[in-house]
Amino acid sequence: MRTENNIKWLSNFNEMMISEGFAHEYTYDLPYKYQSDFKAAENRAIQLEKGLWADDACVKETGLLPAAAPKAEESPFSCNVSKNCSQMTSCAEAYFYLNTCGKTSLDRDKDGVPCETICR
Repeated sequence: MRTENNIKWLSNFNEMMISEGFAHEYTYDLPYKYQSDFKAAENRAIQLEKGLWADDACVKETGLLPAAAPKAEESPFSCNVSKNCSQMTSCAEAYFYLNTCGKTSLDRDKDGVPCETICR
């Protein structure tokens, strides 16, 4: 039987996994109760380069680096500028505005992928 305590425990566990870089936030069709907490946890993990977001996370096994969002202070993009998808120059820029600036309007179908025409 699902109880509020079980749901809260599971959400705390999920948030811990995301914040340590062992998982990432993924929105399917609709926003959910803990979405903003999970997105904030993922942004912290990215900034701290934890787990999946560490520089060497995928190098040993695949030789590839993860596609992490650039850090705000290292990014050529700025949250002070408001752009729509047609004004984006790259998929990386679209992800920056979605994940770092919180511009959720770039992800119309709420699947975690902004500007579907350039980020396929």
